[in-house]
Amino acid sequence: MKQIIITITLATILIVSFLSYLNHQQEVKKAKEFEMKYRPKSALSEVVKGIIKDDNGVPLKNVRLILKGSDIHITNTDEDGMYFIPNIEEGDYEITCMMEGSNDGISKKVHIRNGMNNKHNFIYYGSTNSGFAHTKLGF
Repeated sequence: MKQIIITITLATILIVSFLSYLNHQQEVKKAKEFEMKYRPKSALSEVVKGIIKDDNGVPLKNVRLILKGSDIHITNTDEDGMYFIPNIEEGDYEITCMMEGSNDGISKKVHIRNGMNNKHNFIYYGSTNSGFAHTKLGF
């Protein structure tokens, strides 16, 4: 009799666990469908990011980056030489990198791709006065 009660109890626990799992899977599926249907358009856009260092590997802050395409996006690097430009639609752009207070810099044509690591790094060769070099990563 004791074994029957243990067997029934274990079977009940397994059935309840299985039903709970199925319910959770259904909730996850509904949440994904809702996100795909109602998420904002900006969530479908890409991010352009990178880091700018001098030729000794030191991060450069306040370097201006301009991304030109159908829109113009402007940002500066932070204390760690990093920049981040969100909400970029897939397409062809020109990215320009220039030192603070300068009207001169390097421009490079880039193609932003959905689902790709759109990372563009630059090195500034100030010690040799040759300016910026673009090093493209993530493609």
